[in-house]
Amino acid sequence: MQVLENEHLRACIKPLGAELCSLVNKETGIEHMWQADSEIWAKHAPILFPIVGELNEGKTLFNGETYAMSRHGFFRTSLTQLIEHTATSATFELKASKSTKSLYPFEFSLCVGYELVETTLVNSFEVRNLGKEPMPFTLGGHPAFAIAHFECENIADYYLEFDKEEYASKHLLNSDGLFSGFTRSVLKGQKKLPITADLFNEDALVFKNLLSSSVQLKSNQHSHGLRFTYKDWPYLGIWAKPGAKYVCLEPWMGCADNEGFTGEFHEKECAITLSPSESKSLSFSVEVF
Repeated sequence: MQVLENEHLRACIKPLGAELCSLVNKETGIEHMWQADSEIWAKHAPILFPIVGELNEGKTLFNGETYAMSRHGFFRTSLTQLIEHTATSATFELKASKSTKSLYPFEFSLCVGYELVETTLVNSFEVRNLGKEPMPFTLGGHPAFAIAHFECENIADYYLEFDKEEYASKHLLNSDGLFSGFTRSVLKGQKKLPITADLFNEDALVFKNLLSSSVQLKSNQHSHGLRFTYKDWPYLGIWAKPGAKYVCLEPWMGCADNEGFTGEFHEKECAITLSPSESKSLSFSVEVF
């Protein structure tokens, strides 16, 4: 476990999947990360690469060849290497291997960085094509933030507040985790989204191209919370197991397949293709208060 610490925050990251496990506000003592209760959902903040969501029939095409991959890809279950670290920052890397090439036939490097800056944790990503052919991929974050910290509050006390008024519909997923092509209106010119008992009964809320670049997670019972900033990520997923004491805020560059999609991976919605030696960098941040 790699521990980062400054005057305001303490963060812990494990090498398996370079997954953020803990983010504590030292002033309040609040643990902002879900603690991976195995009876509910046994993850903290998995990183999604080289796919986001489900593939149609669990498979895809790379240059005409069929490859199978399970939901959200293999990075989250891969052991990464710590390549740089200071008291307040760390960078982990995964490179292509024999096992990854059986799922994803490309020479790649994915570096995941964490840095504490005052009361903010910056989570950065750099994907690099180390091979000699174009390399398509998608990428996403999946951090789960704990809610209902105190005995005086419950899940219904929490809400999300976007930085702009939003008119937005969620894109519906079928029982196989594929997009059905249907939408349902959720935000109707408002900033606030209450976290209700039935909010996730139809799986994740998936929003495309929101006006906002940040959202705050707040409680009606106290003034502590966090601001999640996801500029440059075109999709935002919001999810929890119904009734669980966490909310996942998921910035995505890419998404699950549509029902019946049988095309090449690079034809997927929002897929990025890197030329040889090219790289792509993205980041999001969590500010606690």
